[in-house]
Amino acid sequence: MLRSYMVWPARNTFCCWGHLMTGPPEDLMPNMCAWVTIVVPMTLFLYSWATTLYDASLPLLAFVRACVNTESDRVPQPCRTDVGIRLLASCVL
Repeated sequence: MLRSYMVWPARNTFCCWGHLMTGPPEDLMPNMCAWVTIVVPMTLFLYSWATTLYDASLPLLAFVRACVNTESDRVPQPCRTDVGIRLLASCVL
């Protein structure tokens, strides 16, 4: 049985058994330019505003953490390790 990514009629590169697709080699520079224009301003913004944003959101983070701790205390101990049981328990609770 052939998967779609094995017979793809383009020059794209597929990784991770078809879960990740990259463009052809000639698209490398435009993609790098796009990523740089996204990552550099974001990094500069977060570097300059990180402490202000953290201080402003600290009460919200504390509230979310308290809610998560309260919810995890309601779930029986075996449910914390097994994903299937955890999903079933979240539907029941």
